[in-house]
Amino acid sequence: MVCQMSFAGNSISLYAHDVLDSSVMSASPEKLISMLFNGAQISIVKAQQHIAAGDAAGRSEAIAKAIEIVDNGLRTALRIRDSDEMARQLNSLYLHITRHLAQANLTNDIRHLDAVVKLLSDLRSAWSGIKPLLSSRNDIYYLPRSAGSNSRRA
Repeated sequence: MVCQMSFAGNSISLYAHDVLDSSVMSASPEKLISMLFNGAQISIVKAQQHIAAGDAAGRSEAIAKAIEIVDNGLRTALRIRDSDEMARQLNSLYLHITRHLAQANLTNDIRHLDAVVKLLSDLRSAWSGIKPLLSSRNDIYYLPRSAGSNSRRA
């Protein structure tokens, strides 16, 4: 029985991973940014739950995932040019968020996570409002139109 349940759990996990991979591959660049916001917030909620449960290892893993999403997802996707103040401000804000996440991990202080959830929620709301305007302009984020595109980061 344990073997069957373990196999079923692994099968569900693999299926969910495949569905996510498929979603990422078929998503528009604008949708990918939204998915990154969602993924970061999910990881932070998990970290909050781990803190409440006293699970230091789970907390660290969830916070590390959130940092990875913010730093290597959202921040790396920014298109920073000399004249682009908004992208530079977003870059600074993402660095600030990363510092809060690291501090939450070091101090086990949920207040840092609460602050990050608020910031990400505000950013996600703003992104939802401006992404229709950006879908044809490609201004703030480096959003390649296809995997085979020769577009480069400015």
